[in-house]
Amino acid sequence: MKALDFNNLCFFQQIEMVLKGTRLARRDACQYYVYLYNVKEFYVEVFYDVNTDIIEFMHAFAGNRDLLPYIEEIPIIYGS
Repeated sequence: MKALDFNNLCFFQQIEMVLKGTRLARRDACQYYVYLYNVKEFYVEVFYDVNTDIIEFMHAFAGNRDLLPYIEEIPIIYGS
């Protein structure tokens, strides 16, 4: 599955896939808490409303450019 395929799924199917992914980071963006997940071969941003703690929407992407807002939050583990 690709990021575009994920974006075309219904909300409940998206939630199911995100729950199988790995949470990597969190950032604040205006009225949202945004959590970054790694799901299969792409990333998903999950936008929670700060006032209600309800998921408003999700957005999947595959490129590294959209990772910039998270760069200091993503743990990088170096092997030995």
